[in-house]
Amino acid sequence: MPRTSTSDISFLYREGARGILVELDQKGPKRFSELYKSIQFKTTTTLSDRLKELTKLGLIKREIENIPGKEIIIYYGITEAGRKTLEHLREIEKIVSNSKIHTQKTIQVIN
Repeated sequence: MPRTSTSDISFLYREGARGILVELDQKGPKRFSELYKSIQFKTTTTLSDRLKELTKLGLIKREIENIPGKEIIIYYGITEAGRKTLEHLREIEKIVSNSKIHTQKTIQVIN
């Protein structure tokens, strides 16, 4: 069973969580099988867990297309909250990346 806590953002770094947000942000709504192929999850269970977690938190939404006479199609799309979260993740990663460069330069100067 997927675990999520809004007070702990570490779930965003579980296998594939960030990848799902990026994929849906860049390429629009996707079906389960499309996400599985494009992000290359180890198991379908892992993808299923991530989708449940991200949906529960409101970062993605599950959309159902029900056309009479055809099979039901389920898509996943990113929400506005998901886009904002992804923007913040990118900013955090940029800050961390820049601080690593700064720290490496400082160490080189000291040595």
